[in-house]
Amino acid sequence: MVSAIESRLLSDASTNCETRAFEAGKGHPLVEHVLKGEYNAVFSHPEFRALAKLDDLSQSKRVLSERIQNFRMSVHDATFAAIQEGNSEVLMGILSMGVAALSTFVCDNLTGPESNSCPGPFISPSTENSVEHVKTIDNQWAELQLNMDGEDFLAKLRNPQYLLLARAILVEPLRLKDLAESDMEALSEIQSEGLAPETATRVAIGDFEADVEEVDCWESDPKVVMDALVKVMPSWLWWAGRCIFAHQELLSTRAGTLRIELVEVGERMDKLGFPPLSLVERGLWELRYGRVEGARKLIERAEQDVGVQVSVTGAMGMRTVHQQDPKAQLLLDVRRDSSNSEVLGDGHETASLGFEGYDSQPTDKELEGLGESDVLEKPRFLGGESATDFPQLSSLEQCVVLARNSLVEYGTAKDELRSWEMVPYVEAIRSQLFSRFIFQAAASLQRARHEFERSRTRERSIMMMENLVNRVRNKMENEKPKDRLSFAFGTCFFTIASLRKEYCEQLVSMGIVGGAMQTYEELEMWDNLLLCYRLINKNAQAEALVLKRLEVEPDSPKLWCALGDLRQDDACYVKAWKKSLHKYGRAQRSLARSAMRRKDYEQAAKCFEKALSRNPLQPDVWFSMGYCYLKIDDSDGALKSFTRCAQLEPENGEAWNNLGALWLKVGKSNRAFWALKEALKHKSGSWELWENYARAALDCENFSQCLRAVMRIFEVTQGKILRAETVAPLVERHKEERRLDENSSTNQESEGSVKKFPNWHAALGQFLKDASTSNAWTPELWRLRGQYHANLGESDMAKDCLMKAARKLQGSEWKKDATRFEQLASVLVELAEHSISIAERQIVASEAKSGDASDLGSLRLMIRGVVKVGLQKYEDSEGYANLEKILGRIETVEGQLRALEQK
Repeated sequence: MVSAIESRLLSDASTNCETRAFEAGKGHPLVEHVLKGEYNAVFSHPEFRALAKLDDLSQSKRVLSERIQNFRMSVHDATFAAIQEGNSEVLMGILSMGVAALSTFVCDNLTGPESNSCPGPFISPSTENSVEHVKTIDNQWAELQLNMDGEDFLAKLRNPQYLLLARAILVEPLRLKDLAESDMEALSEIQSEGLAPETATRVAIGDFEADVEEVDCWESDPKVVMDALVKVMPSWLWWAGRCIFAHQELLSTRAGTLRIELVEVGERMDKLGFPPLSLVERGLWELRYGRVEGARKLIERAEQDVGVQVSVTGAMGMRTVHQQDPKAQLLLDVRRDSSNSEVLGDGHETASLGFEGYDSQPTDKELEGLGESDVLEKPRFLGGESATDFPQLSSLEQCVVLARNSLVEYGTAKDELRSWEMVPYVEAIRSQLFSRFIFQAAASLQRARHEFERSRTRERSIMMMENLVNRVRNKMENEKPKDRLSFAFGTCFFTIASLRKEYCEQLVSMGIVGGAMQTYEELEMWDNLLLCYRLINKNAQAEALVLKRLEVEPDSPKLWCALGDLRQDDACYVKAWKKSLHKYGRAQRSLARSAMRRKDYEQAAKCFEKALSRNPLQPDVWFSMGYCYLKIDDSDGALKSFTRCAQLEPENGEAWNNLGALWLKVGKSNRAFWALKEALKHKSGSWELWENYARAALDCENFSQCLRAVMRIFEVTQGKILRAETVAPLVERHKEERRLDENSSTNQESEGSVKKFPNWHAALGQFLKDASTSNAWTPELWRLRGQYHANLGESDMAKDCLMKAARKLQGSEWKKDATRFEQLASVLVELAEHSISIAERQIVASEAKSGDASDLGSLRLMIRGVVKVGLQKYEDSEGYANLEKILGRIETVEGQLRALEQK
């Protein structure tokens, strides 16, 4: 369990009622600084200065890399000595340093406000005359050290030294990097099989036999070292996970090493007594890596522990100012369990919920007069029900609501409905009278995104984004930065850099390019900046800017790749790869895409392989490599690539579709069927995908699903596409099942039982009837419909459909096209045989009616005309010979019918 003093430290970032239940006591001095938000005081405290040797003049003259390395050694020695002695006070002091470093970094890069006066943690008095110069050099080196798996950061970081310091204190003593290096080969299993996969190398907490006091921490198995530290200080594990996740949030893409570290931390946290907030945070970790089901399980567990049930219901209301008729609106329903003590009483017991220190809800007043629109900011419900009537929730309950919103965002197909499904969660948070800063910021961001999707509210959305960016970056009067950290790790909110980037992208989409360029340059987002230069046709200025930056940072692989993009020069990408000591995966990805433009797919696949060897958690790269393997006809390589892509990004319908097509190609119909079924969950609007699904269903003899696919193709294409070769097997199967059933039903009929046919039989007939009026209905489809009615014994309908097929083929095309002639001959022969069969039954039964012989005579004249015209050109064809044969039979049967009619 978490100790009281640890709980107080955790409360600085969670502020939930569980941690507030502990008595404060005197506590550790460094803990007190952290709780008060006095992070700089931690770095000036004698304990930190002694550990970092800041008062050692020889040490202060060293570069940051040497100081960090010495600091790591000091932390390791102090940590492991405290473990062996069981000295929790020393460990708490070291943990407080890590929490202070992480909190400082998170305030500067995620929650705000941005600080321009924050010194580096290793700036000593001897360097005060050149603080900014030293800080700039140190920050550049720290960023390079924080690059993970060959991936750089999305944008320029503020004070990255603090994140490096936090990792050195919180993560490195757990020796997670050693586990990551040993488990990198198992990353695909970790990513594809769920939340906490069991591997042979894992050791459960408490299962090791070694005595803590006898552990040689430098030589021991890293899992044993982690268990020993966590046994003395459990909350260390939680803070390490937070540090790793903050690191991941700032990278441009997912990092495999960080994923393995988070999985290791999550497995051990699952076995300790952490509060419900930890489940929400771990759910967000899973969502970041695309593991929606694992996240869903964790968030549902958090709901149960908190004692709430979150669901979406509906109510009638209006969305626009001038709307007269109410429409159904989505509304969030939050129900508390009877055992949940965190319920607002009649007197609004704010103390029990931790409402003190909350930000009041200011958003509606701030937006007065901005982006006027006839669309209401929140729905106006009937019966006096409105968003302001929503029950007031505690911080933990609001955190769970936002986590549910994140599940919808990451676990639902990216279509127009998704943002509407998120609206009730956002409105529930915005309706709270008191709420944490991070909750309101996250809700405002989601609302701005939703309104940007509609042209009627796009202007208001941009103004909301501008207001949000300014609010996050700047400090309000009497506001403490630490106040914003409450629940920051349990809320799916973006970094300040990504928030500014999204705002700039909205400006660019509205044609306001100049307003975004300055921000991109400030954040060193070179790819986005160069795109803006291209949009305004200033490629020369863009190249000049990159060359100027290269004079300052000649070894920057990111700049060399940007120059390669401008010049379309592979030599720049090669130089970037060499400058990074073969670590910068983006260089190999750029080389691969350059090779794809030259259609050199084999070389492109090799470059993608190199990039993925650095970081395998890139679904788009796996997809591109699979495409290259398809082009060089390497089915095994393509199957491997698309499989990994689908594992990493389960909502990628194209990857599932390609997998299904490949399994069809190699004859694995069952695998193809299930892969395509998964693809349809995410891309149901593609008729090509439905066509592949129909093929797979046919191969698996799942005819009902095949018919469903055929009907969806017809619906998606609005009756423009319907292939006879897909319908034909269904009609043939219908014929076989009818015949088999008729042969086996003689005894059943004698006993009075009723014959039963599959449901898809009737659905097939209804579909053929409804679809026959479309423009896509070809002669071959008329023929198939005729066969269907013939299977049912409906002779007149079958004859009528075959006649329509023949008439559709009777144009001028068959006189010039041999294929068309063969089709016409085939239909005429089938129509003649069907008509002869009916006539022969009438002759046997002596039931000929007046006009039957005339109908047969009309068919004879039609066939005779085709034979006469095709004599010169198609005399030697098979179709012509069949027509001549059937013509003789028609004349014979016609004569017999006429004789029967005269009697």
